Amino acid sequence: MNCDSKRGRNLQRSSRRFAWMLALLMSFAMAPGASAESKKAEADKKASSAKSKTSPAAGKAEAAPTANAPTTPASVAPAADDAATAPKPPDAPAAEKPAETASPAPPAASDAANQPKPVAPAEPAASDLIDAAMKALHVSPPAGPAAQAKPPSEPAAPATPSLAGGPQTPVPADTPKPPATEVKPSPSPSEPSPPATPTEVKPTTATDDAATSAAPAAAPAAAPAPGSTEVPAAPAQPEVPPAATAPQPAACNPPDFRIAIDVGHTETNYGAVSAHGDHEYEFNLRLAQELIQELWARKFRRAEIVTQVDSDLAKRARDLSSRRPNIMLSLHHDSVQDRYLTTGMLDGQMRTYTNGFHGYSIFISRENAYLDDSERFAKLLGTEMRAQGNVLTPTDHHEVQENRQPFDKPIGVYFYDGLAVLRQTTAPAVLLESAVITDVSDEQKANDKAFRAHIVNAIVTAVSKFCDAVAARAQTRTAPPPAAKPAATEKQGSRK
Repeated sequence: MNCDSKRGRNLQRSSRRFAWMLALLMSFAMAPGASAESKKAEADKKASSAKSKTSPAAGKAEAAPTANAPTTPASVAPAADDAATAPKPPDAPAAEKPAETASPAPPAASDAANQPKPVAPAEPAASDLIDAAMKALHVSPPAGPAAQAKPPSEPAAPATPSLAGGPQTPVPADTPKPPATEVKPSPSPSEPSPPATPTEVKPTTATDDAATSAAPAAAPAAAPAPGSTEVPAAPAQPEVPPAATAPQPAACNPPDFRIAIDVGHTETNYGAVSAHGDHEYEFNLRLAQELIQELWARKFRRAEIVTQVDSDLAKRARDLSSRRPNIMLSLHHDSVQDRYLTTGMLDGQMRTYTNGFHGYSIFISRENAYLDDSERFAKLLGTEMRAQGNVLTPTDHHEVQENRQPFDKPIGVYFYDGLAVLRQTTAPAVLLESAVITDVSDEQKANDKAFRAHIVNAIVTAVSKFCDAVAARAQTRTAPPPAAKPAATEKQGSRK
């Protein structure tokens, strides 16, 4: 009785193995590209092996065709790398069915001509053949992992996964695995793309840390590694103390600069008479009014016009000095000596006039208490008058007629020591004769506003430059005295 039951169990185990091997052969038979001869040889070989007891050598012989079986894109089920290497339980009916509907990845454009076209198998499904074989042997399909349990006498062997998803053939533990050929399916457009391989980062060594650490300002920056795209940082520049430079001269402060504009003569003592009979005082007052407007426009708000009602020249000088101006400018218009005048008809009337003497003149007095500043401003004014082009030209008739000594003849500056307004005013004082109004041509110019604008522009520019000079001089006077020289004993000690 015991022998019969043992024989029955051996027969049942052999039948199960035969069914597994038959299912494996049928799955390989479904792969396209396999010839009918190879299928028959594999079936005969597996059938003979199933009748005899399985040995380690037979396991190796059976595993070899499985690993070396020709594979095509149609026989490989598209799956992830982990799913391809993980064994599937044999009790899942869906896993025993080969992936017939899986579409292979399209070959590259260059290899499209060399790739064989997959042929749909005409044979029935492998699962149907397996069920039919088991029914013929009166063996029920395995119910789960417990049905595959081997007797304790047989050593457990790792299972080799089937490429087609069928049952797995046991392989002894000492059997070396052949190198698997990894076939990755092309990702579909709907599947997410795998993450990009991170860029290799070179580990930082102690030398690199020392090169990139904060170094003294005098040390050069470390050079970047070969092939590196990193731009080296510019080395820190050492802080250099600013060089000791000479202090910049102080600029003029127009609102604090005081200017006194003296209008020559008075309404009753009107001065010279022009070629057409107009009084000099009217020419002087008009020019003074236009000048004060321009000075105020240049922010010289302490400029003022000073007029007199009598002919007391000493009083005029005291009035001008009481205003404590930084510069005093007396405005006049010129004439000639009586012997150079001519009487005749001019525009239908008898007039006294002259011809051949025209231009401007500038006067200073050597008896003025501020002669240096008077000369400085007179030179600035004469230079700016000449800078107006040929519009303003100096006259030398005072040198010819009155023997006035020139101070700077090219720019029309002369000495006139006897004038009370220049000699007695306690401030830098300059007198300007703008034009010879007894001359017909100069009278016409003096009545032209554009001509007067040139005179005004020259005066304002000269005042601005003189203001700068006064500010610079005041800064020099208030500068600290130079350091005291060391005593003789200190010098001797230093020599030692």
